[in-house]
Amino acid sequence: MNRDANHLANSADRTGWSKYAKATGLALTCAAGLSQVCSISAAEPNQESHWPRWLKLSRVPQRSEVPTKPKPTANITATPKATPQHHEPQLPLAASAPEAHETTPIQTVSADIAADAPAAIAPIPVTVPPTPEEARAQADMLGMTLEMLVALADAHHPRLTAAYQQIQAAQGRAVQAGLYPNPVVATSSPQWDGNESQFNGFVSQEIVTAKKLKLDVAAIQREVSQAQFAWQQERFGILTALRQQYYSTLAAQSRVAVLTSLVQIAHHSRDVSRKLLDAGEGTRGDTLLFDIEVDRAEVALANAETVYRVGRRQLAILAAVPDMEIDRLAGDLDQKLQDYDLQELRFAIAAVNPQANIARLEIDRNSYRLRRAVVQPIPNIDIMGGYQRQVGVPQEDQGLFQVTMTVPLWNKNQGNIFAAEAELAGARADLNRVELDLGNQAADALQVYQTAGQLVDRYEVQILPKARETLNLTQQLYAQGQIDFLRLLQSQKTLLEAELARLEALEQRWISAAMIAGLLQTEHFP
Repeated sequence: MNRDANHLANSADRTGWSKYAKATGLALTCAAGLSQVCSISAAEPNQESHWPRWLKLSRVPQRSEVPTKPKPTANITATPKATPQHHEPQLPLAASAPEAHETTPIQTVSADIAADAPAAIAPIPVTVPPTPEEARAQADMLGMTLEMLVALADAHHPRLTAAYQQIQAAQGRAVQAGLYPNPVVATSSPQWDGNESQFNGFVSQEIVTAKKLKLDVAAIQREVSQAQFAWQQERFGILTALRQQYYSTLAAQSRVAVLTSLVQIAHHSRDVSRKLLDAGEGTRGDTLLFDIEVDRAEVALANAETVYRVGRRQLAILAAVPDMEIDRLAGDLDQKLQDYDLQELRFAIAAVNPQANIARLEIDRNSYRLRRAVVQPIPNIDIMGGYQRQVGVPQEDQGLFQVTMTVPLWNKNQGNIFAAEAELAGARADLNRVELDLGNQAADALQVYQTAGQLVDRYEVQILPKARETLNLTQQLYAQGQIDFLRLLQSQKTLLEAELARLEALEQRWISAAMIAGLLQTEHFP
């Protein structure tokens, strides 16, 4: 009798272990399926929304849906959002980027969990930027143009690559913020006592309530949009510096040509003065004065050549190709520029400038953070279900079920709600500060632009025509023998000095125009 009972007990143990193993395997399978379902519907996404097209391109940030002021109906050429060339950034060898037509895992997951994604805008036609060798060959034939330098900067500048990686990092944070909590799979033995032993396996899952994940993703997606605008701000900062240096160097190139002629006139004047002194018709003092004029003209020419040489080197550095040699520039300082009205300019800059858009997105982001802080006290629900096997005689199959939640009795997230409200108020004040700063920058640039333009107009309309007329009259009088050669040289010197002053005003006008174009985010300049 005892022998039969022991045999029955051993058989029950083997059967219990087999059922327990099957139950554990079933629990693990259910956990894997639950994890997959939760990862797909992580952020409670809107299935009709998608990530913008730029996510699958290389370094092409797009427009974000942010509240903007209505643009004024002014004749101001502005590009609301810069679209860079569709090419891969120059990344380090240790972390090279995928090809543009490939879809990375982070992009695949992003497409699944993205909610409230900003709409994309149509990119500009794709153009392949020139290599430094191609740009140098073209510059040798025609001279280096501003468009060549901009294309080189877009292709090679490390600041753009760094800003692009910040966009990628923000995308990764947005993906992570929307991922659902992982389920917990466990097994235990509440009682280990021979025929009275119990073994169980269970799965628990935290259910996130109050759309907390969706609010987290929405807040971080504003950071993604801010990173896009930061990329745009970085690019136009590079373009503004490049444009200003280009026209400054172009003015230096013209200044060298004018000063070369001025040095030649100074040498002629000194030679004539020495001949008059040798003939007994001049004085030693006149000769010394002309010697001083020669020294001054040569120093001015040497300084202009230094500025021109260093300026060309700075252009290569700003274009991110520091080893490229630039022989000469091809440009027109006399090209006409448009007029601006300060009030219209101020509103246009506030509407399209990345600094203002980043500030508006910061208000939007803090608004979501406040909403997230408000729903934080709403407890998440933890659901547990499992199976328990009791071996022995008699054998028993038992089910396990448990629901737990935190009771927000004392901690209702009051402090974080108060902090979020303060940050939101500060973000609104910061937008006003940014708009005032941009308006002040616009006023400063416009002041220089208009004063330099008035000076250029005065020289072109009044001073230079008079200087040319004086030179023509002096040449006629000299041909008739009524004046000496020194008077003729003095007229030529006056004309060249007026031209130098006009070049100085033109340089200041172009530098301020480049600043205004940068504030307006103007893609095509001039």
